[in-house]
Amino acid sequence: MRSLQRGFATSVVVLALAGCSNAAAPPSSAPATTAASPSTETSASASASASAASSGSGVLAAAKASGTLNIGTSTGPPIGFIDPNGEPKGIAIDICNEFIKREGIAKLNATLFPFSSEIPAIVSGRIDLGCDTFYVTPERQQQVNFTDTLFFNVETLTTQKGNPKNIHALKDLDGKTGCTYEGTVWVDWLNKLKTDGTNVNVQIFPTPTEEFAAISSGSCDAGLIDAILPGYALQQNPSLNLENVSDYKSADRASNAVSMPLRKDETDVQEAFNKDLAAMKADGTLAAIFTKWNLTPPEYFINP
Repeated sequence: MRSLQRGFATSVVVLALAGCSNAAAPPSSAPATTAASPSTETSASASASASAASSGSGVLAAAKASGTLNIGTSTGPPIGFIDPNGEPKGIAIDICNEFIKREGIAKLNATLFPFSSEIPAIVSGRIDLGCDTFYVTPERQQQVNFTDTLFFNVETLTTQKGNPKNIHALKDLDGKTGCTYEGTVWVDWLNKLKTDGTNVNVQIFPTPTEEFAAISSGSCDAGLIDAILPGYALQQNPSLNLENVSDYKSADRASNAVSMPLRKDETDVQEAFNKDLAAMKADGTLAAIFTKWNLTPPEYFINP
């Protein structure tokens, strides 16, 4: 998504909240950030940080010297998104802003990607940190390193209001259509259902926005998605034709731990981030971020 970055960001945020244009995002108390444009300067900045890492000076030192840390995010309010003014916002963005503040880095240079493209962008050196939420899997660990656990991002099963197809568990998708979005572990879950003999039609969408639209229209009977996303969207606009399946049993909590990915040569960033994250948990900063986004009690998301 390169040249369409800002225009795409504006449209997907508006669609994700489906008629929520009057519902402003919570005001940010974090340092101002700037959305990156797909320019030669951005590419040069990413190449410079990758070069700095290979030369031994370290990505963190390079970011402090330049005053900028290059990050990626995807579209999933309230975890991470670019608002209509081109500003990165969300829980993950607030965590990254707090990190750079504690490390003396002036700003984030944020680029919007499809979720499935963030790890390739890290590996290639275009960005230095995926300021987003990733489950840590063996396959992903072959490509990148991860920070310590940010919080627990429990999945949910989302249907149309009233749950017209009476879906309460993944096994209930037999003879129905299940969906999720690209790059998630839930793609594997749905495909495994088929492999195991469940007659499910699987739909995979580029972003949660399209998944919401499919569920709302009825073209997808139930979707696997981060529980925070539909919860936040419904909080902003209760008229959305969506509901979380109240009795859906998610996977065990430990498997829902999420972290941020970074390159394997970025041990300096990893160590500093983990130190600052532990401090954020201890001093109440992380809890305050969740409260700011009306995700309460924050302990539900933060504590194991």
